[in-house]
Amino acid sequence: MLVSFFVFAIGVSSVVFANTALPVDLPDAFSGSTRKIFANYFSPFPLSIENADPSNDYYAKQWLIATGEGGLHTSYGGYLRDRPIPVAPNPNATVFKSENLQKEIRQAILAGIEGFVVDVLVPYNSSDFVAPVPSLVLDAAQKVDKRFKIIIQPDMATLTDLTPSDMAREINFLGSYPSAYRLDDGRLVVAPFLAEARPVNWWSEVFSIMKASSYSNEVAFFPVFLDARNYTAWKDICYGMSNWGNRSPRTNPTTNVGTFSAIDILEKVKNLGKLWMQPVSVQDTRPRSFIFDESQNFDNLMNTWNITVDGGADWAHLVTWNDYSEGTQFNPSVRHGWINLDISSYWIAKMRTGSEPPIVRDVLYLSHRTQFLSANTTFVTAKPMIIREGSSPARDTIQVLAFLKSAGEIRVSAGNTQYNCTVGSGISTCTFPLQLGNVSAYLYREGKLISSVISPLEVEERPYNQNLDYAVSSSRRDVNGAPIPDPTSEESSSSSSSTSDAGTSNTNPTSSTTQRISGVSGSIRNAKALGLLSITSSFLYELIPT
Repeated sequence: MLVSFFVFAIGVSSVVFANTALPVDLPDAFSGSTRKIFANYFSPFPLSIENADPSNDYYAKQWLIATGEGGLHTSYGGYLRDRPIPVAPNPNATVFKSENLQKEIRQAILAGIEGFVVDVLVPYNSSDFVAPVPSLVLDAAQKVDKRFKIIIQPDMATLTDLTPSDMAREINFLGSYPSAYRLDDGRLVVAPFLAEARPVNWWSEVFSIMKASSYSNEVAFFPVFLDARNYTAWKDICYGMSNWGNRSPRTNPTTNVGTFSAIDILEKVKNLGKLWMQPVSVQDTRPRSFIFDESQNFDNLMNTWNITVDGGADWAHLVTWNDYSEGTQFNPSVRHGWINLDISSYWIAKMRTGSEPPIVRDVLYLSHRTQFLSANTTFVTAKPMIIREGSSPARDTIQVLAFLKSAGEIRVSAGNTQYNCTVGSGISTCTFPLQLGNVSAYLYREGKLISSVISPLEVEERPYNQNLDYAVSSSRRDVNGAPIPDPTSEESSSSSSSTSDAGTSNTNPTSSTTQRISGVSGSIRNAKALGLLSITSSFLYELIPT
């Protein structure tokens, strides 16, 4: 059964993953390319907090409802709007954290990611519940695949009290794990977030202490700035540089539009002879900060990948793997599934191989919010989110992102409204006004239904809380993460679902498509339902050899 979903094709120098959920065949995460792809791991949001039943765990009862944690989050309608795809409790409670981290690493490898940049929020010997997470991630990586590497990222927004000696001790401890990323010359890669919170000479002192210690660590310094305008001051102590980046198409233009635009800073740093790690992002919505960026459906994700790949960045940095408090997560989640990782497969393949990957499967991706920007909520918050200054203009839209082998017609059903557009082969987007009700999209060629995607989430007039996160879905995966065969493909010919309607020009779903999603829309309608949803994709975790 697994072979029909996942085929391994051995090439001269790498392995190509023929995952039928993807539009392209994805090169092995460890293909040996010098252009590397990492994802930022945020310690507070693992697959499970306390190894409880997902219907009654901390996500469900404290973070996804407005009254959770003793009412701490009532002013903004709850702490989170999404969660990782739930996992069943581990019978062995002593190892659940490690084994869940191993699952996440397998997910990342399956998506073509070769390492995590793990955010270190507190010292390793702190009593805080996130303190052991970086060590656990380092240990889990070694158990899953010794080639999966971890970059240590001291978080200078929270490690404010550490002296140079304290920081040296922290990095030396985490750097002692075999999975800590080192260059071929042995230097330990260190990439602090908000590096500019401490001056250059402070970091130089840290490195001197590290080198003089019993660890004798040499550092390849890779600061991640919030403000990179003073980048030249850092060039003498850096191996490479990065910034945290922006989260809207307007602030992520794909051409050099002036001083310190994304392409401009990339080129400036590379002209110094340094490596550049480009941030790749989906979106950013922060209820507790009362602010959001307008990502304009898939536009921001595509822009940041195009900047990374076509702009010549040495490394990519997916920000983030799992920061649910800012809505920036790439990892498989209830509202997003695997979709943002699946879309990224095209650019990951292009970055690894240096050429445009052929589209070998027709795939439609669907993006929409589940409420209008002006919607009134049933749980009244003290202060709604407002758009960040400088962001792209806010909008209420549906978008279809199509990866097509040949031209076709896309038809969209949104509530009682029908839209259509004609697109060519390759990558295309069609964008339409948002409507109340269910949303779906269909690909037709010569009157025949080729592919379809039906969102499991409907657009509500009066939602539970303000949620400006874009929900996404795929014609190639169901809500459990399992690949879906196209109605006309050989994969579906042996299934029991009828495809007799595929030759009609009706824009409504075929009976097989309707059966496929029956009952889904009503099951995921608000934050509480998200917490209670008990779906897993554990079968996908095991597709990567360990």
